[in-house]
Amino acid sequence: MQGKHGLIFFDFDGVIADSFALSFETSLKVRPGTSEEEYRSAFEGNIYEWVRKIAHRASANIDFMTEYEREMHRIDFFEVENVIPELAVRYLLTIVSSTKTSFIQHFLEREKLSHCFSDILGADVHESKHQKIQDLLAKYSVAPEKSIMITDTTGDIREARMAGVDSIGVSWGFHSTDTLAKAEPVVIVSEPSELPQVVAKYFSR
Repeated sequence: MQGKHGLIFFDFDGVIADSFALSFETSLKVRPGTSEEEYRSAFEGNIYEWVRKIAHRASANIDFMTEYEREMHRIDFFEVENVIPELAVRYLLTIVSSTKTSFIQHFLEREKLSHCFSDILGADVHESKHQKIQDLLAKYSVAPEKSIMITDTTGDIREARMAGVDSIGVSWGFHSTDTLAKAEPVVIVSEPSELPQVVAKYFSR
């Protein structure tokens, strides 16, 4: 943390990666009959709790991660990739995600952004984002108020809050502005270019 002005926890899917379409498409292969509305609402909590809850609907011979990995070359990055290097100069950047760490590393290397992040904690590290946030706060000896979560889902906002961490919502991901507002993030941004100013304002309070 030396020389940095705060710790940022980035969600990956829906914030950095434009992955909703592939994620939903893959989920349909595993759990036929799932509506888009139901799938989006699953991210109002921890996605793995939803997966366990509806395990009886899953196809026994299709693995989500295997199917997802086969098609993940189709995923593009949102324009947030253009502001990540700028944020990395002033803040310690990490990723806390429900996706496998190796998938995220692959994408960051593809986009030449891996050097911007000090830590990537995927689902293989822990399914709970609350726990991963706490682990990173402890690792860097950072108080919760000196950190911020950047996410597109209310489930993440709630898990971050459990660790005492505020959140910035982004409207270009899995949840709409109206849905995000229900979880009361500090602010909701509609364009990636807004993030540097919004983050700077938060840490200067």
